[in-house]
Amino acid sequence: MNSIHSIFDVSVPLHRTNVAGFLVLGFVLWYLCRLGYNVYLHPLSKFPGPWLAGATRWYEGYYDNCVGPGGQYMYQIDRLHCKYVFGTVKHDLHRSRRAALNPYFSKRSVTRWESVIKDKVARLSNAFRASKQQNNVIDLRDALTATAVDITTEFSFGRCANTLDEPDFAPEWDQMMRGISETVLLARQFPGIVQVAQALPIGIVRLLNPLVARFSEFERLVRVQITEIFARYHANADEFSSTKPTLSGAQSTSIFHSILTSSLPKDEKTITRLTQEALSVISAASETTSSVLSRTIFHILSSPSINTRLVQELQNATRANAGPNTEDDTLGWQMLESLPYLTAVIKEGLRVSVPVCGRLALVAPDQDLQYGKWTIPRGTYISMSPGDALLHDTIYPEPKVFRPERWVECDEKQLRKMERAFLPFNRGPRMCIGLK
Repeated sequence: MNSIHSIFDVSVPLHRTNVAGFLVLGFVLWYLCRLGYNVYLHPLSKFPGPWLAGATRWYEGYYDNCVGPGGQYMYQIDRLHCKYVFGTVKHDLHRSRRAALNPYFSKRSVTRWESVIKDKVARLSNAFRASKQQNNVIDLRDALTATAVDITTEFSFGRCANTLDEPDFAPEWDQMMRGISETVLLARQFPGIVQVAQALPIGIVRLLNPLVARFSEFERLVRVQITEIFARYHANADEFSSTKPTLSGAQSTSIFHSILTSSLPKDEKTITRLTQEALSVISAASETTSSVLSRTIFHILSSPSINTRLVQELQNATRANAGPNTEDDTLGWQMLESLPYLTAVIKEGLRVSVPVCGRLALVAPDQDLQYGKWTIPRGTYISMSPGDALLHDTIYPEPKVFRPERWVECDEKQLRKMERAFLPFNRGPRMCIGLK
């Protein structure tokens, strides 16, 4: 009897492991209820697609972080389309932020900075020539990333990172750029991972996740630059209103100098907010540029006919541009922009490279959207993968073949069709600010 009483004795204190067990059980039950709601009761539950994708975001996380080299969800979406054919800030805030940046990404601004860009490209060309003379091998991706980083950092901060002068073009920069892209995939599933990484010593972050560590290192480098600009602004605000050209021909103010003197409210001019803006500008301008250029150059060098035709067009333009008093025989962007085959090569490089391989989410906050018989509730994030349009076989025959001729040898109807689907920079108010 004593043993029976001891079994049912309610006065026996609950063990800590039992408390933990109840907490785990409660979380599991809550999560199962949430999955059930997503699958059966959610406003989007009737839309076609695999039930697991509707139940949890881990479906996306699996393909982006566990399959192959990562970032594979866009290809899974293509497979789902065959079977089921069918994080953004508020619009006003995005519009005000974009307005402060727009002047620096106009054609007029590019013209002012053309001498800086030419200087960086000349240094890259000299490095190629020296490597050829010494019979050395160059990692093209690292070299192009270094060039893009040097241009972008001078454009952003008024101070060049000088990665072109570093041994082997400072390959750690390319690793940091890739680290940012891959960290984004993790952050979609673990939204607080970046904040945690920023709070921990970099050595610990490097042990836990090298990719996040690269992002954290880059964030700290950028924060230092933004902090220095803040200090200079508060020490001498008049310097920031100067438009006197520098020796390089550019303006003495940079992107973030200009933002500090813009009409944005004070809470949009904090060190933390501008650090985030700088991370976005530099990583987008550097990683995507080097990625597209390296792939485009590969395709050019892999095809003797494309290489010959492109070189011939550039040589003809150089001879036509040369004059008796011309010291600089490099072509300006206005001349380059007018060359039809070069333009076709660039467009084809952008198309097959798919610069933005992830999905680009947008939201209609104030109205429901109607697609066929389906009603998409207001506030629902919807997105598409640019690659779906850029590699669509009914728009671009043999879509994975690099063929610039498709842009210059087609009729007007086909050209309009291809132009409508040409979305390497996205479309609408959220399109890439560097389009021009």
